[in-house]
Amino acid sequence: MIEENIPAFAPRSYVLKYGGRPVFVSEFGWTDSTTANFLKTGLSHIRFRALTGQRVEVSPLGPASQAIKTLYLNNAGYLGGVGQFSHTRKLVIDSYPENGLDFSEFPELDVVFTAWHRKFSKGIFQCPSLHRLVVDDAFSDEDCRQFSGLPELRNLSFTSGLVKNPVGLEACTKLEQLEFVRARHLIDLGDLTCFPQLASLSLDRLPNLHWHTALSSLSGLKRLRLKDIPGLHQKLDLAGLSKLEYVSIVNCRNASVDLAALQDIPNLRSLWLNIPHSNLKLDVLFAKPALKNVAFLEQDDTVLGDDKLKRLAWSRGKRIRAIQRTGQGRNRQVQIVFEESVLA
Repeated sequence: MIEENIPAFAPRSYVLKYGGRPVFVSEFGWTDSTTANFLKTGLSHIRFRALTGQRVEVSPLGPASQAIKTLYLNNAGYLGGVGQFSHTRKLVIDSYPENGLDFSEFPELDVVFTAWHRKFSKGIFQCPSLHRLVVDDAFSDEDCRQFSGLPELRNLSFTSGLVKNPVGLEACTKLEQLEFVRARHLIDLGDLTCFPQLASLSLDRLPNLHWHTALSSLSGLKRLRLKDIPGLHQKLDLAGLSKLEYVSIVNCRNASVDLAALQDIPNLRSLWLNIPHSNLKLDVLFAKPALKNVAFLEQDDTVLGDDKLKRLAWSRGKRIRAIQRTGQGRNRQVQIVFEESVLA
């Protein structure tokens, strides 16, 4: 429980759940009482919170410091003593301490979520073991040129940011997952064939992107998500992408989809398209044993009733668990979820 009867912004500590896991929270300072409370918990996740001008100096915690695996930082004041958490695997940084952060103190760092700080975030590129990086805000083309310092990076996500052309990203040849969300300045993705292990590509709300990479060259893709990309002017050729399991192509009004190739993908599990069902061969799609859900547009002149959809699924060895309709008029979407078991 949060300590009661203490002045506002005085040091306090408590346990709170983040993402279903208990986290020790230290606010506005670290005292002997904080140390005692922490040692009682035996937790491996700590969140620091302090205001500008406040000074937090974490006391030596002995062997207990080596158990810390995750640090959450929302600390606008001075923060000292965190170097003792040298076995930290994950950093989540909402705001940086005013004295910065020495990333070299965390040699086992594997995952970083960070609001990008032009001065303090540069040390991330000196973390050669980093596997996952999620960045937002001020990340720029200049920062991209330093990706050679992250040779083991597998998962990269940009949210907003100032990136226009991510030259330098090609140094991350082991990249398996790449995501851009709300990156309004992004113009070009470069050559995605530099990432032979790329299995997941997610591009979402990119109003200025003009993308020319042929999808067929990304033969290892298992997950493809394209949403709200008006500058995508091409027919999306999915031929040869036999490993695809998840496909979502929504509101890319200037692009078209090679439906014949789509229907030939053997392991397709999830399909989301804003395409009228009259353009899809539902009988072929429903027959795919791996398919678990599908979504498409339903037009007023060709409404498919629930009973008809269920009969079609039954004839292809499937049982529908749920049918949901959303939207109005020509934008009405039908979402179908199939039962896990296939009818004999």
